[in-house]
Amino acid sequence: MIQLAVTLVGSLRRVFLALTLFAPVAAVANDALAERVLAAYASLQGYCDTVTLQSHEIALELRRCYTRDGHYKRSELVTQSGYRDVRWGDVARAYSWSTRSDGSTNHYAEEPARTWRDAGHPDGLAARALSPFLRGAQTEGQARDVLRSMEVVENGAEVIMLQRQRKSPAGTSVVERVWVRKADSFVIRSEEIWDGRLASSATLVEARANPTLTQADLVERAPFFQRYSLKTQPTVFTGGLAAVSFLFGLALSLGWRRPRNWRRIWLVYAKGIGIAIVLLAVLTLLSLGGGGHPPAIIVPMILGLLAGVAALALAALMLGIQLGDRGRTSGSAGPAPLGEHESGP
Repeated sequence: MIQLAVTLVGSLRRVFLALTLFAPVAAVANDALAERVLAAYASLQGYCDTVTLQSHEIALELRRCYTRDGHYKRSELVTQSGYRDVRWGDVARAYSWSTRSDGSTNHYAEEPARTWRDAGHPDGLAARALSPFLRGAQTEGQARDVLRSMEVVENGAEVIMLQRQRKSPAGTSVVERVWVRKADSFVIRSEEIWDGRLASSATLVEARANPTLTQADLVERAPFFQRYSLKTQPTVFTGGLAAVSFLFGLALSLGWRRPRNWRRIWLVYAKGIGIAIVLLAVLTLLSLGGGGHPPAIIVPMILGLLAGVAALALAALMLGIQLGDRGRTSGSAGPAPLGEHESGP
């Protein structure tokens, strides 16, 4: 009996020593593997891939291209609805264009790249490449921490499988798995299993390391009037509208020749501006303190913006017509002072 107890104690001691010695070795191995995976992406000058994602009943297809200098393009297609969201840009600007296959939804936006990063989108080539596989890892450091926290559970001839277990805030058992291809150290698949059920997965369909990229690989050409609308480019839109109105007025004056009383016309224009300002002021006072979502004050603000744009376009149109009238009269009877054509209404 005493001999059995001694043998059992010795066996437990050997197991304990093996575990204490194996843990640092496993940790070092995980650290080395994590660094190898990150280095495989960080050392690239460019990277393109196609990834399929499955989450519950939603299937997505990602097509992505990244360059080391910060240029990128990311296209996300929802298989069931045909909804497509494209984001591209560089270190200075970020652009997005979304549409449905039937054209029912179209949205274009531009913003500083810092705004896009601050919203939680991954930054850096390695973090962006790994983001579909390592959920929640928005930086290279976070991706490194996730990989280091995993254990090697299968070391095959071509693929290494990593795994970690955790509890969700609600107490659900979550198992995360990642498969790394030995040939190039790229992550080729990841899974999240919640309470024994597959909740989400990401699978690498195709990957291109250091590809020769064209303009189409990094830039999406959204429709012209979506890119230069009052919402997306208010300064460019307003300036363009004023220029077009002026040129249209200049052409109109050549085809619609008649005497015009410009002093009266500008006086009527000024009165119209004054009336519009008074009406907007009254509407603003009535909207103060109004509830709702959006708040009632938004209505006079939008009306004021539209009225300002319309007033600018009308002024440019009138200036174009007036310039054409003055050019015509100066060519026939010498220069005429501004507002001196009084013979017509």
